[in-house]
Amino acid sequence: MTEEIIAKYLSRQCTPQELEELVQWVEESPENARMLMEFEKTSLAAKSIFSSHEDSTQKAWETLNRSRRRSRIMSWIGAAACLAIVATVGIWLLLQPSSPKMISIATADTTMLLTLPDSTTVWLNRNSHLEYPETFADNSREVTLHGEAYFCVAKNQLKPFTIDGPDMAVTVTGTRFDMKSDKNGINEVSLIEGSVRVSPNGTKDGVDLRAGQKLSLDAATGTITVSELHTALDAVWTNNVIPFRHANIRSIAEALEYLYGVTVHIGKDIDCNRTYSGGMRHSENIDTVLDDMVRAIPVRYTVKGSDIYLSRR
Repeated sequence: MTEEIIAKYLSRQCTPQELEELVQWVEESPENARMLMEFEKTSLAAKSIFSSHEDSTQKAWETLNRSRRRSRIMSWIGAAACLAIVATVGIWLLLQPSSPKMISIATADTTMLLTLPDSTTVWLNRNSHLEYPETFADNSREVTLHGEAYFCVAKNQLKPFTIDGPDMAVTVTGTRFDMKSDKNGINEVSLIEGSVRVSPNGTKDGVDLRAGQKLSLDAATGTITVSELHTALDAVWTNNVIPFRHANIRSIAEALEYLYGVTVHIGKDIDCNRTYSGGMRHSENIDTVLDDMVRAIPVRYTVKGSDIYLSRR
């Protein structure tokens, strides 16, 4: 056993391997245990006299060497010291923080539904990656997202839930929202229910969102934009349903424009005060959506390029 390892033990700088060597050395004989205990006592006493820990350790070592020339203490004291040191080293080793096992999930051309250790549900979109611990810490819940996911966070006021993205982090205690954050600089949070705080990386301050708001972050300029349009539509990929509740034809047309990048023209003969509730199947082909719409709403449609014309049926 070298002076260096003992000195590192006293300053709590031992590596796990060095700590195992120290335990083995202590267990070899009561004399070794007594020496280590005496050295630790001497080192603590020297700290109050010498200006630095390095000086106190060196002085303690010299004092110990002189004390080794003195008469030996009875063997039963050494045995007791051995047990004390082994217990101390063992407890110190157990108290060292251990890294939890991390689970990494990646999708390709499909979506995936996950349940996290705290019962939070996550819909992971295509070409996305989520990493989370097998067991959450006692005072926090942290995951990492690259891509897009829809979170339904289990409520826990004492353990905030944080999603770390490439350019921002979102912190909540329980809510539903859609989040996009990828290496291409796309950063969006659409809040469906509850409240969240969005913090761009490298900043201490965050932006608080309320239900129905959407935040967009330009990673290149740091510009943040908050709007209140179509937040529920950002999650249609989770169940492939376009929802509308007490919505008039103008609201439904705006939803189609938002999702498909088209322009909808509403005929003057259509009653825009009448409202509808229900849902339409979300599809990559807008014609499928329009077919569903005309079965539920008394209108007909005509498609000319990216323009859609609605008239009364």
